[in-house]
Amino acid sequence: MSALPALLSGLVAAVVLALGGAPDIGAQWRSTPARWLMEPAELRVWRNLESPQEAEDFFNRFWQRRNPDPRRDGNPNRDLFEQRCSEANALFAGEERKGVLTPRGRVFLLLGPPSALGQEYRRAPKARMVAARGRRAPETRMLLVESWSWRPEDLSPSLRRELKKRGWKLDLEVQFVLDEDTYTLLEGEALLELAVRSWLRQGQQAMRK
Repeated sequence: MSALPALLSGLVAAVVLALGGAPDIGAQWRSTPARWLMEPAELRVWRNLESPQEAEDFFNRFWQRRNPDPRRDGNPNRDLFEQRCSEANALFAGEERKGVLTPRGRVFLLLGPPSALGQEYRRAPKARMVAARGRRAPETRMLLVESWSWRPEDLSPSLRRELKKRGWKLDLEVQFVLDEDTYTLLEGEALLELAVRSWLRQGQQAMRK
């Protein structure tokens, strides 16, 4: 087991021992970037863990399901995950959380570095209402919108297959909005959910052979 998964298992075990039961999923899972790869069914299993051994078994299965070829030593998907975690932490370190735990870090982890990046300012309503010509109307302000795009050749083969099966276009774009020094995902949630399945499906396809 490489350093990052071993650390994750150790953290889970510590929480289980401290509580004498199931880990605090709310606190613990928010602190690990592996949550970005989780399917809902896996999250339900996680909530029912009751011992350090169950936690270790969970992480072993978690990465086994994302192994392109379990017959070989190592797991290139896990290696890629760890590499992107490190890169995201370095790239987005200016935000209040670890870079990989931010919205941009999540997208970077799931989809990889974008082929192109653009920024533009857009006018958006403020929450506060002001008087305008005798009626109340939203006050507006300028917000920075950051767009990431990917060419088809820069996507993983498994994600391209998933996109084609659903009839989605292969030129992808995700947008973030910067508000009060915090980036929030503006467009692209459905794409990220598909990306989660594409990581998993690589391992499932290999295990069925």
